[in-house]
Amino acid sequence: LDFNRNFSPQDQQLAVFEEQVKLACEIKKPLFIHEREAHNAMVSILSRYKEQLPSAVIHCFTGTAAEAEKYVQLGFFIGLTGFLWKDRSEDGVKYALRNRKIPLDRLLLETDAPFMYSKITDKKIEASIKEAISDSAKQMHKFASFNRNEPCALAAQCELIAAYMGESPNEVATTTTANAKRIYNLF
Repeated sequence: LDFNRNFSPQDQQLAVFEEQVKLACEIKKPLFIHEREAHNAMVSILSRYKEQLPSAVIHCFTGTAAEAEKYVQLGFFIGLTGFLWKDRSEDGVKYALRNRKIPLDRLLLETDAPFMYSKITDKKIEASIKEAISDSAKQMHKFASFNRNEPCALAAQCELIAAYMGESPNEVATTTTANAKRIYNLF
């Protein structure tokens, strides 16, 4: 559901989304969900199917800590991208990570390539967070040319998330990989 851009009328989005949820329940496949400024409507629909709903990922999460917490309470996973560097809100993604509103066992790393490029050198990122980015991640990040996100930037994204959570990058990488394997039955 995207109530930000509204490429389709909201009533049509709601009807089609609910059909997608029903289909996921029927074939027992995980949902990979795009949600922009439609949290309440999304929760309303998903809550109706909670008992039969397979795993679900809120892709490229850009909401508030309270919204993240609600999704986690419903048993969903939160996918984070390079949006993290753009977050300027008081109660957004950075706040959610620092305050464990998104626990590591409910987190996924995403690139959303070629979008959501993470400007790890941005002036508005605190020095302590920038210092946590390794030289090797910075080097790989350079391959994401012209501010276009590439999969090679995922290492820097992982280190950025780890710094906000106060975790080691290895712990974030290991846990989020295990999460993805669990969601998509990749064992």
